[in-house]
Amino acid sequence: MANVRFTPNMQRQLDCPDVKVAGKTVAEVMAAAFKGKPQVRAFFLNDNGSLKTHVAILVDGIPVKDRDKLSDPVTKDAELYIMQGVPDA
Repeated sequence: MANVRFTPNMQRQLDCPDVKVAGKTVAEVMAAAFKGKPQVRAFFLNDNGSLKTHVAILVDGIPVKDRDKLSDPVTKDAELYIMQGVPDA
């Protein structure tokens, strides 16, 4: 199962503890991580499921490439880090 980690700052603001969930893509992992938590999902994802501009997701230290469909692959032992993104200068 993939390990989904939220920054301590996010955990102070939202009910989003670290979780282990199954999924083959970032979208599947996020759906499992946000199951039963629509307010948390709404903070990170747009209504269409794309990543909001203020959010960054790293899979094993690499930023996701597909911010719209979240189709980046996830291995069963992956580490996903979810954080507020830093805007480009």
